[in-house]
Amino acid sequence: MLISLAQRAASAIAAQWQAIDRDYRQPDAPPHHAPIVLLVSAVCLVVPRYFGQQTSLKKYPLLAELYGFLPYPQLHGDAHWALFKLINYALIPYLCMRWVLRRPLSDFGVRFVESRRALQLYALMMAVMVPCVLFASTTDSFLRTYPKSRAAGDGFVPLLIWEALYGLQFLLLELFFRGFMAFALARVIGSLGLFVMVVPYAMIHGNKPLAECLGSIVAGLALGTIALRTGSIWGGVLLHCGVAWSMDLLALARTGRWPTQLF
Repeated sequence: MLISLAQRAASAIAAQWQAIDRDYRQPDAPPHHAPIVLLVSAVCLVVPRYFGQQTSLKKYPLLAELYGFLPYPQLHGDAHWALFKLINYALIPYLCMRWVLRRPLSDFGVRFVESRRALQLYALMMAVMVPCVLFASTTDSFLRTYPKSRAAGDGFVPLLIWEALYGLQFLLLELFFRGFMAFALARVIGSLGLFVMVVPYAMIHGNKPLAECLGSIVAGLALGTIALRTGSIWGGVLLHCGVAWSMDLLALARTGRWPTQLF
């Protein structure tokens, strides 16, 4: 019974990847597009390692001065980590989309689509994730990792600011991995682009608990497949934000750090 279900599931997934090959792969695609996309992606992933970390404000006083006028100094490092994604996950890929690939953002999943089946799939994925998150929140490794910002428990306003920044970061992350990388590569190498995209996506989870790191491989492939089949990344953005916000809030609740003051 279980073997039969697994075979049917594998067949259904393979059919989706075949559909991606049929709908996206362009035999006459410029051969230089894939190498350029991969080189740009490499730069986008390397740059934040040196300039986009929370600790970057300590290394580069000029960066710290840019945040000096903002309230909540305890959030400045985390704000920089999230806002830097506007450069490496958005600006640099956009320049490549605009001047090299010569396609609009809508061709990379930045558009709303009405797909009942896609919504059902996202709802199913969320239903699967909720018990996983609840279980993970009982482990020490989870509670040591979340909330991502240590300042999230200082007050309700810092918590809301942080979660807004966190959500923006996931929007930009989906734009980069499931938008720029997945859509650009699919037009050259078809569904194989999903597997190329998921390698660096899994690697950026290297500092997370093991279960989450391994789960990112499955999630990355699933979100990339749905994005390409629906032509939109927005469902993945909502799913990612919902899971991430719930993880932060559960961690605060379980460690007794739920904010008790407004500011």
